[in-house]
Amino acid sequence: MYDWEPSHIDLSLIRDNLSTTTPGYSFVSDPVNQLTDAYPELLLRACIYPVDGLLQEQGQNQSTWDAKAARAYLEAHDDHLKGLMVLCNFDRGQCARITELLTLECFNTASRERGIGLWDGKMCSIIRHHKARLATNNEFYVVRFFSKPVSRLIFQYLVYIRPVAITILLKCFDIEHTNALLFSPLSQIGQKSTTPWTASTFTKELRRHCSAATGIPSGIGVQIYRQISIAITERHVHAAAARFNRFGDTTGTAGHEVAYAWQSGHRPMQRHTTYGLDGAYPDHLQPALLRAYERVSASWQNFLCGCDKSGEPRSIPVEADRAQLNYASTHHSLTPSQKRPFISDLKESPSNNKRLRLRPDLSSVRGTMSTEAIAQPSSEESLVIGIEEDVNSVTCDYMSRPSPEGDDEAAEPISDDAPLRIGPYPG
Repeated sequence: MYDWEPSHIDLSLIRDNLSTTTPGYSFVSDPVNQLTDAYPELLLRACIYPVDGLLQEQGQNQSTWDAKAARAYLEAHDDHLKGLMVLCNFDRGQCARITELLTLECFNTASRERGIGLWDGKMCSIIRHHKARLATNNEFYVVRFFSKPVSRLIFQYLVYIRPVAITILLKCFDIEHTNALLFSPLSQIGQKSTTPWTASTFTKELRRHCSAATGIPSGIGVQIYRQISIAITERHVHAAAARFNRFGDTTGTAGHEVAYAWQSGHRPMQRHTTYGLDGAYPDHLQPALLRAYERVSASWQNFLCGCDKSGEPRSIPVEADRAQLNYASTHHSLTPSQKRPFISDLKESPSNNKRLRLRPDLSSVRGTMSTEAIAQPSSEESLVIGIEEDVNSVTCDYMSRPSPEGDDEAAEPISDDAPLRIGPYPG
């Protein structure tokens, strides 16, 4: 970006008509957004930049394109796009198949609809599976939403960086680029050997990032990561996400929108079946389906990096977490031969149900380390509790430490015999 930061644009104000199938349409080309002429400022900076500028002077008030510098810019564009490709597959939820990722298109074409859209202030990828046509005669939609920081990166790439690279191809090398694929190299266009990106390209970039990170095996490939992401979702994200009933209207978890169904004299399920959603729910791209996919992506991002409800990453108290880890490792360390069980492997028992899952109160521990007021569990139980807290630290609310004489009362599970009920229906 040549040390240039474009003016902030509220993505929630950008119009993107996902139902439009006109060839060439995207939110960038939508005339209401006025984004087609947003990139010349970056192009001007790239041309006249004092270091590695794309233009070289030839006489007074004359200049010409520096082909070597222009080619270097296109190669840097491809390197940036590779990193963005890996980031997109990390951020939006469970890992997609690489063939799906590499076929995403920026704008509509004569034969295909685009795979990148903007909805509710977030960028999203839209994949259409055709294998359901034999059963439903419709496509099966899979939508993955990006977090707000990643949405901002994709937005800046599509609005500023990509148009500049395409303009350089046209003006410097006289090559008109009309390919709609998002993740495709531009530096190889016009050369004798043009190789499109494949799954091996993603694997190499993924392993490069894994090698640069501490504590992550460098041999993880695309197939292994896809299975890892699914396993994480089944073990942690699915269990940590708040369970909900989309048609429930008699419990405390029901939203205020159920009143719209009540107002017409219907329950939510009858309202959605008769007047609302299509029977083939995932086969039509509709707001209710997008909201469901947005909730799933948000739960993944919440577990992965601690994003709040708005999609912005939360600040993590690093020092407090380090102090807690030091405390746990000092007092509840395990020998190498001891096995660290998962919390799901423990059998349910009355003692497990009454077990308090509390973080150590560091402020009180400092003054009472020598006393016996705090009952220390066994090292193995302590580690199990710590693992569960770390896994669910984003979505769980921690209880305050009870007094020693009130342990039995605080440890009793809450009865579900009398659930909260709302609405005009008895349930």
